[in-house]
Amino acid sequence: MGLDAQGREGVGNEPRILVFLPGAFEIRRTVELLERSSWSRGWEVKPLYSGLSPAAQSEAVSPGGAPRIIVATNVAETSITIDGVVAVIDSGLARMASYDPRRAIDTLTVGKVSRASAQQRAGRAGRTGPGRCVRLWSERDHGRRSEFESPEVHRIDLAEAVLYLKSGGVEEIRDFRWLDAPEEDSLRRAEDLLEMLGAVDEEGGLTEIGYSMARYPLHPRAARLLEAAKREGCVAEACFSAAVLQGEGVFTRKATRAQKERFQEDGDRSDFELEWRACEVAEGLRFDPVRCGELGLHARQAREILQSWQQLCRLVGRPAIRRGHVDMEELRIPLGRAVLAAYGDHAAVRTSRGSLACRVVAGRRGKLDQGSVARDAALLVAAGITEIQGREMSVRLSYAVCIEEEWLRELFPSGFRKEEGAVFDEVARRVVARRRVLFYDMVLEDKEGGEVSDEDAAVLLSNHVVSGALRLKRWDAKVEHWIARVGFVARSMPELEISAIGEEEKKLIVTQICMKARSYRDIKDRDVWPALRDWLSAPQSAALESYAPERLELSNGVVAKVSYEEGKTPSIALKVQQLYGVKETPEVSGQPIQVQILAPNQRPWQVTQDLSSFWESGYPQMKKDLAGRYPRHEWR
Repeated sequence: MGLDAQGREGVGNEPRILVFLPGAFEIRRTVELLERSSWSRGWEVKPLYSGLSPAAQSEAVSPGGAPRIIVATNVAETSITIDGVVAVIDSGLARMASYDPRRAIDTLTVGKVSRASAQQRAGRAGRTGPGRCVRLWSERDHGRRSEFESPEVHRIDLAEAVLYLKSGGVEEIRDFRWLDAPEEDSLRRAEDLLEMLGAVDEEGGLTEIGYSMARYPLHPRAARLLEAAKREGCVAEACFSAAVLQGEGVFTRKATRAQKERFQEDGDRSDFELEWRACEVAEGLRFDPVRCGELGLHARQAREILQSWQQLCRLVGRPAIRRGHVDMEELRIPLGRAVLAAYGDHAAVRTSRGSLACRVVAGRRGKLDQGSVARDAALLVAAGITEIQGREMSVRLSYAVCIEEEWLRELFPSGFRKEEGAVFDEVARRVVARRRVLFYDMVLEDKEGGEVSDEDAAVLLSNHVVSGALRLKRWDAKVEHWIARVGFVARSMPELEISAIGEEEKKLIVTQICMKARSYRDIKDRDVWPALRDWLSAPQSAALESYAPERLELSNGVVAKVSYEEGKTPSIALKVQQLYGVKETPEVSGQPIQVQILAPNQRPWQVTQDLSSFWESGYPQMKKDLAGRYPRHEWR
């Protein structure tokens, strides 16, 4: 109804309604819904986001035509002028690019815009006439939003800033007078990255490579790529790769695997080879948007990548390089080594054959692009790692290069280590000998074989029993009761030198139970009592029976079962009739125990350690309340 009203008001004035949504996925869905709706007849519906071709963007903001609904990202917030906007409908959300220093990946997630950003969006309406803004969130939510977007220093990778500060003579980055102080975690990650790239040494001082990298107005990874390319003899190819990584790639987001495979050749080792051939084709088509689009290519991005490539070539002192000088096929190996030098911490292995899921250094996981040439590689490096929030949260691995383990050993020798010894196989639930080769925390080789000692096997099995992952069937309530009895004697009779059985002591006992075993099958039905009884000497066992008896005979001849719990006073539970004649509170090891007095229906009536006081005041009230309800029971 509101849409119709705006339409009637704006007929003849070419009104525009601007809808802000977080990303292309939400925009496409909304456009489809609007185009199918009967109440939007007479309105043009146009998407607007950075991934569209220049022609499509111009069409969305062009004057003239019918009344128009423009569904846009925050690109329409300040970057583009749109005349005739009479209404703004604001979702209050935006897809925000940032850097997660903890996981060392770029993120692209949906978040709430600040109040300042919301005000900027509202200002797009009514610039040349009456206008209104509809915000799709509450005033309460609006008041809780941040006033401004968080400072950029809190959202970006700080490696470039730290490198330039160090090259400028700032030895201690934390003493630098930042306008907005960065977070400690971000600084530490930046320094770790620079050390991995060889730009700084272990003491944080700038190396010779670091000084060379600092001369480039580029991110340290791109600078390291170009420096490595000089040694490898693939400068032009590396400049092109850096240009691709700085842009958005030549393939459109809708490009299919089949379209990408048209640009692949046998022997390809990197996705940059596809990008190069695609750019050559786009140039051959004179960057025609329609013809390029039919091939899954983005004409504007292809042009920008080639322009950036030429600028980078001039930056490294190779202005005379032309396209005929580039040989992606001949220099596959040198380019792969150069990319690895800049992205060693992005090394990855696929989780299984035929899967695009990968494990990446530093415990990260992601999914390789379906059309990547590295989809069958045993070992690869992904120059792009981005977390994207769409229908669901996913980590995308892009611009992959096939690499060799020997390259890793040559470039990052300190990142390798071997682990040999016994491990517990969670699937087979048995202890096996295993040899593993790791690059930092990423397993490159994992083999079983060899002998495992009885002691190592027992310790591993006991760890899993104590943690609760495995259960000894005969370690039951009776065992826990015995352990509580031992604990009571240890506390009440320290002169007997009986040790209480805590978690560490339990682990020692369970380890003894697991001796000479290799699997859960070997231990699950084992008798645990021999190991428990070995914990106490014969005199200590006798003392346990004397000072922490399982049963206690009362002064009236009734025998009661004594309950023990860790850290609590021993207790008995009897019906009141079974306590007749017991004037004083029973004792164990000279200490009054807790008496739980039960009604005839076995429910607790009172708990006391002063039985004489109960007979004096508690029992008369109990008899008054219960004697009539339970006349068949004896009431004295």
